[in-house]
Amino acid sequence: MPACLDSGNKGGCRTLTAQASLDAAFDAAALGNSVNNGLVVFIHGGNTYAYVEATGANASYTAGDFAVKLVGTPIAADTALAGLGFDAV
Repeated sequence: MPACLDSGNKGGCRTLTAQASLDAAFDAAALGNSVNNGLVVFIHGGNTYAYVEATGANASYTAGDFAVKLVGTPIAADTALAGLGFDAV
């Protein structure tokens, strides 16, 4: 199931603005994911990111993980991902 993160909350697109850098936001996304090829969608710095962690046991961005930047916030914070197409990836 896709997850968005903010203080452990999952199920809707959330912000990771508490992280000082994008690298720290990727690490937070990895830490919050626990499944292989898990999708995490989050907002950081005014943009939306779809982050896929190859191995769910990792707690930081590693080789094999990838992210896609969506310019702006086409998915508003707190929007459920179900039905937007992300949950079918």
